[in-house]
Parts: sequence; structure tokens; C-alpha cells
Amino acid sequence: MEKTSPRISLLARIFIGYVFVILLLSFLILFFSFRTTRSHYIKNLAAEMNHLGLVISRELIPLLQADEVASLDALAKKLGSEIQTRITVIDPEGKVLADSKSKPGKMENHKARPEISQALQGYRGKSMRYSTTVHEEMLYVALPIQSGDKLLGVVRLSLYLKDINTLLNTLVENTLLPVGGLIIAASLLAALLISRSVARPIMDLVLASRRVAKGDFDVRVNLPVNGELKELQNSFNSMTHRVKCLFSEVSRQKEYLDLIIASIREGLVVIDREGNIKLVNASFRKLSGQACTDGTHYRDTISDEVLREFIRESLDEKISATLETSLNDRVFSASASLAGVGGDLVVVFHDITELKKMENVKREFVANVSHELKTPLTVIKGFTETLRGKEGEDQRHLDIIRRHTDRLIAIVNDLLHLAQLEEKGNSPDLSGVDLGEIIRDTVGIFRPQIEKKNLSLDCRLEEGLPKVLGDYFDLEQAFINLIDNAVKYTETGKLSITTYSENGTVVVTIEDTGIGIPPASLPRVFERFYVVDKSRTRELGGTGLGLAIVKHVVVLSHGKVHIESTLGKGTKIILTFPRSGS
Repeated sequence: MEKTSPRISLLARIFIGYVFVILLLSFLILFFSFRTTRSHYIKNLAAEMNHLGLVISRELIPLLQADEVASLDALAKKLGSEIQTRITVIDPEGKVLADSKSKPGKMENHKARPEISQALQGYRGKSMRYSTTVHEEMLYVALPIQSGDKLLGVVRLSLYLKDINTLLNTLVENTLLPVGGLIIAASLLAALLISRSVARPIMDLVLASRRVAKGDFDVRVNLPVNGELKELQNSFNSMTHRVKCLFSEVSRQKEYLDLIIASIREGLVVIDREGNIKLVNASFRKLSGQACTDGTHYRDTISDEVLREFIRESLDEKISATLETSLNDRVFSASASLAGVGGDLVVVFHDITELKKMENVKREFVANVSHELKTPLTVIKGFTETLRGKEGEDQRHLDIIRRHTDRLIAIVNDLLHLAQLEEKGNSPDLSGVDLGEIIRDTVGIFRPQIEKKNLSLDCRLEEGLPKVLGDYFDLEQAFINLIDNAVKYTETGKLSITTYSENGTVVVTIEDTGIGIPPASLPRVFERFYVVDKSRTRELGGTGLGLAIVKHVVVLSHGKVHIESTLGKGTKIILTFPRSGS
């Protein structure tokens, strides 16, 4: 049924179109042929009646001149009977003098009749209308009867149009309709054959395309035609072959991609803009603990409310983001990113449980070691100060011991500070902080050193600077480290500190004209224990942890730190903090 119904439908539509055109043309041809034949027949008949009228008028002239009305009526009846035509004679005033069908005295005045009016003016008159005398539709031809220049009257000949219509109907029934019927039948047969020849190749292509749509790419079309349809057949066959190759390639790539996704240890889930899961691997099913399938909404699969909100914000705001969360007693780093123009969200879950354990172990180790070292170092320093006072070699040795002890204590203090900052990173306690106040207090601490080195200080702090989120004491320590570095490594020139608000952020720049940093060292200056010039740093008592503490404090305040430097010309550090909103 599926194979025949579309062909019948298309064939029927084409055939009905042909039938409509054939019947319309046949009707128009018959209609205009009948009208043309009837008009031509009436025209010829009127011409014959005109000739008869001329002949009859010659016989009527003597009787009209002699005013023999009775003889005139008798002659009209005799001639009308012989030629089967009604003859009427009218005087110039429109009075009927003779009529072959009726009594003249009972007939009304004919002067106003169209054909009579024309004949009285000297022209041949012609008219077709319904006769009130004989109650039939008639054809009238009227001719003037003249003797020299004198108008003697009018002779009118008339025929029944029903006889003409009967003749024409007979012609149509016996000739036009049979011939027209044969032509229509032949045309319909030709239309059927043409419709079949047009519809069959098209429907073969339609059926073949349906098979291709169902996945049968081995179908081929062989049409018994030439021309454009043959080219269409060749193009279709080439297309199906190409589609088969592409589909096979896509299938192989999909299988390979599915194999790769299934083998990924990290949990992977792809979510569309509506929040429905489009793709998921076995690792994600395992960590979610749900039998999630394609089309399932992520809220029905993910029970952790924090992770749900993270995915919702990423979908709504169309941003890439990361989140640390705990699932099934494991710690995961969830990374969300948008994929392509479709707006799908790809979320990858990295298991960082072991990494977190190692960080905790390292942090506890640093804190414990720093705590254990701090007490004996303090004791060593105390006894060293007690022994000082004597001049000589022993005094020099005690100075070396004191200097290195101070450096060790500074390192231990910085390590303890970093450990405390990392501990705060898990649950930061932030409030609104006035950076202008911190900077003014910090500059006051270093003002004696700045004056001792004869450095100029350019401190431009914007009035009414918005507050930023952070810990007051941590931010104070960060600015102490930054200004301390600027003063230590600047021998001549100036120190510039600037603050301003811009696009919802607070920006702080600290710039010096010191020794600068080599370009190769710039990416590493925020690493722990990394120093550019080890001998100079050791000489100045640096620990290599100051900038690491600065970066940690800025990150805890949701800010950013950027450093620019030119060797031998100076260094510029740019800190950017978001406004606290309070």
C-alpha cells in the first residue's frame, strides 16, 4: 500500500490537471464554434433574404403605385407561402398594407420598429427580436421600395429563429458533439499516458528517498528516461553513495568517541540549554549514584544543591567556571564550559581527593615544623643576645649566628602565615576594608627608611575610595611586603603609590625606580622561596615568601595581581579588587 498510494496520488493530481485543461478547452471551442457558426449562418441567411427582398420589391412597385391594397396583400400571402418566409409591406407612415401571416388591418403601426426605421431612411434594416404578432423570436430584414427618388414603402422579410436553432442543434448533435467527444477521449487517453510517464520516475525517486531517510543507503534508482530526469537520477545515486560513505565515517567516529568518553576516568556530563542531559559517561553515573540517561533533567540526577546551583548559574549566565565540591566522600573539582554555538554546557569532574589529602598533609607539616622550629630559634636568639657584649672574634661569630637566626625566624613566621592563609581559604571570613587607611598606615611605618635613602614619595589616594572585601590584617601584611620590597630594592629615585576606582573595581599601583626584574623571572616571582638575586636577598634578609603571601591574600579577596618590570629601571605592581558592595 505504501508503494502504490503515493504514485496514485501524484498520477491523479497530474491527470486531473490535464482533464481540467482538456475539458475547459473543449467547452470553449464548442461554445465559440457554436456561436461563430450561428452568427455566420444568420449572416448568410440575411444576405439571401436581402436578395429575395430586392426581387419581391420589383413586383410590389406597380401595385403600390396603383394603390391596390387587396392585390398587394394577396401577392404577399402567395409569395410568402411559396418561399416559406413571412412577407410584410409597410407604407411610409408605418401602416401595414400587406402581411403573409396576419390580417394587415389588425396589426399595429410598424414605423418605430428598428428595421423599418432604417429602411424608411433608405438603408437595409436588420433586427432579431421577439414578435408580439406571431409570438416567436424572428429574424427581420427590411428593404425600402423606391420608384426613382420616391419612397413608396418598405418590404420586410422575416424567418423564425427556432428553425435556425433547430438546424444548428442538429448540426451540433450529429457532427460537433461526436467529433468533440472522440477528440476529448483521445486527449484524455494521451493525458493519462503522459501523466504516467511523468509521475512514475518522480515517484520512483520519492520512494527511493524514503528508503534513504530510513537508513537504506544501498538503494539505487534506474529511470527509463533521458534528459533532466536522467541527470537527476545520476545525482541522486551519487548523493546516496556519498551519504553512505559519510554516514559510515560518522558512525566510526562516534563509536571511537564513545569508546574514548567511556574510558575517561573523570566524570563527564553534557547538558543542553533546557537543563536536559545529552551525554554522560560511566564515571559520572558512578559518582552521581543515579541511573541517569539521555534526556533526564540534571536536577533529577544531581542531589548536591551546591552543584545544582553551580550548573544553573553556568547555564543562565553562559560562563565557564570551576567549583570544588564533595560527592560520596570524595572531593571533586567541577569544571563547566560552554560548547560551541549551541549553548550546551560541558561539566567535567576531576577527582582531587588524594591531592587535597596531600595538601592537608603538607600544610600540617609546614605548620607543625614552623611551630617546632620557632621555639628553639627564639631560645637561640635569646642566648645569643645574652652572650653579646664582648669585642673580638667571638662577637663577630655571634653577629653571624644572630643574623641567620633572625632570617630563620622570619622564614618560619612567613611559613606560619601562609599556613594560616591556606586554612582561611577553605572558609574565608571577609568584610569591607578601606584600602586607603591600610596604605596610609603602612607608608607611615616605612617613612623613616624612605627618608634615610633620600627617596621621594608620591602617594595619591583617591578620596571616598570604595571598600573591598578582605581581611584587614592580611591585607595590611600584603602591603607591608610590597612596600618593603620597593624600599629595599630602590637606591635612588622615587616610590609611587596610587589608588582609584574603575568599572566596579578598586585598583592599587605600587611603582618604584629600583633594580627591576629580568623578563625570564617575571612568571615565577609569586612562587614560594623563588628569589631573583639570592645573594642580595640573603643580604637584605628576604625570605622568598613575601610575594607568595601577597598573591594568596589578593586571591582570598577575589582580586588579581599583575607585575610589570624593566631591568635597571624599576617595577610596577597592579592590584585589582572588586568592590564590596557595602
